[in-house]
Amino acid sequence: DKSISSKFNRMSHGFVWSKFLQAVERRSLREGVPLIKVSPPYTSVIGILKYQSQYGISNHEAASYVIGRRAVGYSKENVPSHLFRFLSQTQLKTFSQHTNWKQWSLIQQSILKFLKQKGVKSLASWQHLKKDCLAELA
Repeated sequence: DKSISSKFNRMSHGFVWSKFLQAVERRSLREGVPLIKVSPPYTSVIGILKYQSQYGISNHEAASYVIGRRAVGYSKENVPSHLFRFLSQTQLKTFSQHTNWKQWSLIQQSILKFLKQKGVKSLASWQHLKKDCLAELA
């Protein structure tokens, strides 16, 4: 039925998603599989920038790798040194004072700004552009 409003669609999607999460929890308890809830912010960004090219995997696999690392206790992902080239001098001075998520946010913004100059709008093609971008900044 096309007469359903967007507000109702948002509400019903939230309901379905919470039911799905409850089903996963029940099933893991029933099967005896430990379930660890992990905070998801910046998992895709960290996965793409840090692990995708390193392991030659898709951006979704790289994000799941970050989620898995958080589940076993690696709550803080350090920014690789070669990504600091994208930051300005003022950003570099205050970089260590920020939280880990803010650091990744600054890196993401700087790289997206650099890629935008090349006509690229997202990090999705980072794996293919990484070497050229780093060589250009060197």
